[in-house]
Amino acid sequence: MVAALLFIVFVTAVWYTITPLFTPVKSTFSVDESNPEQVRLNSLFSQIREAEFEHEMGIVAQEDFERVRNELKTEAASLLSENNHENIKIKSGPSCMSCGTKIDPLHKFCSGCGKPIIAGLTCNSCGHDLKEDDKFCSQCGDKSSTD
Repeated sequence: MVAALLFIVFVTAVWYTITPLFTPVKSTFSVDESNPEQVRLNSLFSQIREAEFEHEMGIVAQEDFERVRNELKTEAASLLSENNHENIKIKSGPSCMSCGTKIDPLHKFCSGCGKPIIAGLTCNSCGHDLKEDDKFCSQCGDKSSTD
């Protein structure tokens, strides 16, 4: 009986350890595969995230990290500043109204400041984030949006 219980615990631990390795990473960017600028911009943002991760892990020296990050940011900025930037759409997720940390819609508390996440405080007309005590939307002036 004890051996069976230990086996189940072992299998469960291995399952939860290995499963994240095979789950795909969700991109925060909406990519249209037919638009090469969008694909390149998504690739640049992914490279910036990878460089930041490698720097945090201590794999890359500070000066190399800064050089690579600045090159990637410059290229991304030039892509965004070109005339065809209206074809590139970046999805921005919700953020905490207290500290600005990006939040998961399933979370009940902010991971940045620990304050409760208050759902539904966006303007129905323009989608702008509203504060608890707002009576009108600061972007479009709609009163019914806070109800």
